[in-house]
Amino acid sequence: MGVVYLARHETMQCNVAIKMLRAQFVGDHTSVKRFNHEAVAARRLQHPNVISTYDHGFTSQGQPYIVM
Repeated sequence: MGVVYLARHETMQCNVAIKMLRAQFVGDHTSVKRFNHEAVAARRLQHPNVISTYDHGFTSQGQPYIVM
Protein backbone atom coordinates (compact mmCIF):
# COMPACT_ATOMS: atom_id res chain seq x y z
CA MET A 1 0.00 0.00 0.00
CA GLY A 2 2.99 2.29 0.39
CA VAL A 3 6.23 3.22 -1.26
CA VAL A 4 9.42 4.13 0.64
CA TYR A 5 12.01 6.69 -0.42
CA LEU A 6 15.47 7.43 0.94
CA ALA A 7 15.89 11.13 1.73
CA ARG A 8 18.30 13.44 3.52
CA HIS A 9 17.03 15.45 6.49
CA GLU A 10 19.06 18.63 6.18
CA THR A 11 18.38 19.98 9.66
CA MET A 12 19.17 16.73 11.47
CA GLN A 13 22.02 15.89 9.05
CA CYS A 14 20.94 12.26 8.65
CA ASN A 15 19.28 9.94 6.17
CA VAL A 16 15.60 9.20 6.68
CA ALA A 17 13.03 6.95 5.06
CA ILE A 18 9.84 8.57 3.82
CA LYS A 19 6.93 6.17 3.47
CA MET A 20 4.06 7.46 1.34
CA LEU A 21 0.67 5.95 0.69
CA ARG A 22 0.42 4.96 -2.97
CA ALA A 23 -1.54 7.45 -5.05
CA GLN A 24 -4.24 4.91 -5.95
CA PHE A 25 -5.19 4.61 -2.26
CA VAL A 26 -5.32 8.34 -1.42
CA GLY A 27 -9.02 8.54 -2.32
CA ASP A 28 -9.89 5.53 -0.14
CA HIS A 29 -10.87 6.84 3.31
CA THR A 30 -10.23 3.44 4.95
CA SER A 31 -6.69 3.22 3.54
CA VAL A 32 -5.85 6.77 4.63
CA LYS A 33 -7.21 6.08 8.11
CA ARG A 34 -5.20 2.84 8.35
CA PHE A 35 -2.02 4.62 7.20
CA ASN A 36 -2.51 7.34 9.82
CA HIS A 37 -3.13 4.71 12.49
CA GLU A 38 0.16 3.03 11.47
CA ALA A 39 2.01 6.35 11.89
CA VAL A 40 0.58 6.96 15.36
CA ALA A 41 1.25 3.37 16.48
CA ALA A 42 4.83 3.44 15.14
CA ARG A 43 5.51 6.70 16.98
CA ARG A 44 4.56 5.08 20.30
CA LEU A 45 7.08 2.24 19.89
CA GLN A 46 10.43 2.77 21.56
CA HIS A 47 12.86 -0.12 21.13
CA PRO A 48 16.45 -0.45 19.82
CA ASN A 49 15.28 -2.85 17.09
CA VAL A 50 12.40 -0.66 15.86
CA ILE A 51 12.92 2.33 13.58
CA SER A 52 12.10 5.75 15.06
CA THR A 53 9.29 7.82 13.59
CA TYR A 54 9.99 11.56 13.36
CA ASP A 55 6.93 13.01 11.63
CA HIS A 56 3.80 12.21 9.68
CA GLY A 57 1.21 14.21 7.83
CA PHE A 58 -0.06 15.04 4.35
CA THR A 59 1.66 16.63 1.36
CA SER A 60 0.10 19.71 -0.24
CA GLN A 61 -1.54 17.28 -2.70
CA GLY A 62 -3.15 15.34 0.16
CA GLN A 63 -0.86 12.29 0.06
CA PRO A 64 -0.10 10.85 3.53
CA TYR A 65 3.52 10.31 4.55
CA ILE A 66 5.58 9.02 7.48
CA VAL A 67 9.18 10.14 8.10
CA MET A 68 11.28 7.44 9.80
